[in-house]
This record gives sequence, structure tokens and C-alpha cells, in this order.
Amino acid sequence: MNTKSFRFLWLPTLVAALLLSIAGCSGSNGTSSSTNITNSYAQSLWASRVEYIGDNAAVGSLLSQLGVDNRLGTFTMELQTKAEPYVLTLHFDQTPEDTDIFTDQFHYYADLLLALIKNCSQVDCTYPKADNSSTAALSWTVQNANDTLNLDVKSCIDSADGIQTLLDAIRTKNQDNPNIMTFYSDLENP
Repeated sequence: MNTKSFRFLWLPTLVAALLLSIAGCSGSNGTSSSTNITNSYAQSLWASRVEYIGDNAAVGSLLSQLGVDNRLGTFTMELQTKAEPYVLTLHFDQTPEDTDIFTDQFHYYADLLLALIKNCSQVDCTYPKADNSSTAALSWTVQNANDTLNLDVKSCIDSADGIQTLLDAIRTKNQDNPNIMTFYSDLENP
């Protein structure tokens, strides 16, 4: 082989090697890009887990990371930490535009909060009724979450994979519920 043809053969070989390595790094090894996005989200949530409900700053930071105020509205937070059950209560300032959507999305957040705050047993919320005559209240317990998702949500805090399992269970349970699937659409299309 002469030197001139050898010089030109290395270029196509290099290009082919680069294309194969790029395809290998971004190829699907059995996972979709949406799974990778939720895996990243699960890792982020797991890194923000809270050991004790009484850690006001950490709970507030977790609520902010979840974007509760972006979806459900502004609120104040109350922590019941003196005796079990330990309860996180969110007092929303405004009446929801659609109480069905609000309730579905509250349950989504409550599932995550019950898993991510180690000693939280219950998540409650209040909001003014449309006629301002009184306050409406919702409550979601660990048992509600476990029964609905067919999963021990408290065991999910042990690892990012556990949080991924929780996200997958919520997604599977609510696959026909656009009020919940919107969360996953937002993760996949930021």
C-alpha cells in the first residue's frame, strides 16, 4: 500500500469510529430518553430528601423544588411535630379554579412528600371555598398512598432507584389522568 492511499484511509476509519462511539453513548440501551429524564429527576429528588419533618428549611426547599406553588398556588406551611402522626399542612391562599385537578395534583405531591420526608405520616391542605363561606380540606396519609399505588412509599426514600420506582408507580396508576400526566410531559419537554 502506498503512503498516499494509507493517509486517506485513516480519515474514513476515524469518522466511522467517532460515529459509533457517539451512537454508543447516546444510543438506547433499553431505556428511553423519558426514562433518563425521570431518572435524573428521581436522583435530584432523592438528593433533596428530608430526614425530619421538623426541618422547616429543608421541607420548604423540597416544596419549592417540587414546584407546588407553581401548580397549586401560593401557600403557607404548617408542621405538626409534637406528636405522631407528624403532619405537613399546606394552607393555600386562593380557591382552586378546578377542584378536581387540584385534588389530583395534591395527591401527586402528597405521594412524593410522604416518600421524601422520612417521618411524615400525613399531608393535608386547606383552601377557601369558592363562596368564601368556609375552608375546604384534603388529607392524604401514608396508608392512602400505599393502597393507591400498591407500594410501600416509605421504602422509596432508601435510594434514587426507590424514588424512580415511586415515580413509575404514580405514572402507571395515572396513565389515563391528564391532570397527573402533565407532570411527566413537563419533565420530558422542559
